[in-house]
Amino acid sequence: MLIYKEGEAYKVTVFRRSGLRRKLKPETYLLQEENGNLFMNTGFRIDVSYNEATDVLTFSPNGDYVRVKPQPGHPTEE
Repeated sequence: MLIYKEGEAYKVTVFRRSGLRRKLKPETYLLQEENGNLFMNTGFRIDVSYNEATDVLTFSPNGDYVRVKPQPGHPTEE
């Protein structure tokens, strides 16, 4: 999972394995806010919450995600 800012919007990219070859396929969704609540629409509404104290994102119903510290030389590090 990759979360990033593009302009004024935040986007979430998830990587799924599909097909016989189990090739990774990225799917990107817009992180939206409605009445103070964050969600993304994947065809279903996935609610998102963030616990700043523990730096954990929770996606309902998919569970918790903890931030990974970038490794030196890793392509996501800029």
